Amino acid sequence: MFTEKKAVIFDLDGTLIDSLGIWNRVDEILLSELQGPEMTSEAISHFRETALVRHAQSENPYVEFCADLGALCRSSLSGKAIHARRYEISRQLLRTDVDLQPGAVQLLEKLKRQGKRLVIATTTKQANIDIYAHHNPSIASQLNFAETFEFILTRDCITHIKPHPEIFLLALHRLGLEASECLVIEDSLAGVEAASAAGIDVIAMKEKWSEKDENEIRSKSIGYFDSFDELLCRISPSLK
Repeated sequence: MFTEKKAVIFDLDGTLIDSLGIWNRVDEILLSELQGPEMTSEAISHFRETALVRHAQSENPYVEFCADLGALCRSSLSGKAIHARRYEISRQLLRTDVDLQPGAVQLLEKLKRQGKRLVIATTTKQANIDIYAHHNPSIASQLNFAETFEFILTRDCITHIKPHPEIFLLALHRLGLEASECLVIEDSLAGVEAASAAGIDVIAMKEKWSEKDENEIRSKSIGYFDSFDELLCRISPSLK
């Protein structure tokens, strides 16, 4: 699974970092401020994910999602205004309420010792990564982004978000490798589809917000794991 690969490309939110729930809390606060309907976390997550897929070709899919949220709440605010408020709410929560997935550091360390080239390809913004790396005490104390990853590609680097393969094709170009020489680790259906569209083998990690897509995710990946601890147990003999 790993032995023949020269590079491993990681998604960030929901994969290396347990952060997807935070965006549900951000949007719950937004819904309350906009005096919108009561929604479960699962419903909020589904609303956001489908909106982002629907607006994937837009200049800023997140602004369009915020516009949809405003329409749902019958708000007079523009998508840009709601997006700006969403950004403000998220800054504090990203500093205090987000942490690494269990086993993530151990996996990265083992792959690094084997000489694997490690990169991140995420549709989160660089500003969020800066918070994780420098202003989130738990994450910053466990993971040095600059030393661990050869480079990090973010939403700021691309035009089209996942499931479009642009970010993974860019990663291949930056690495100077063929798709067959790389492996992607993802957690969402959009991420798995993007990696597959780029021709790269992909391992999927179980994530509660993607459980509804589990069967489809399994069918499009070469492996599906409940946790990094399980993945480490499966691959540890080849990484000693």
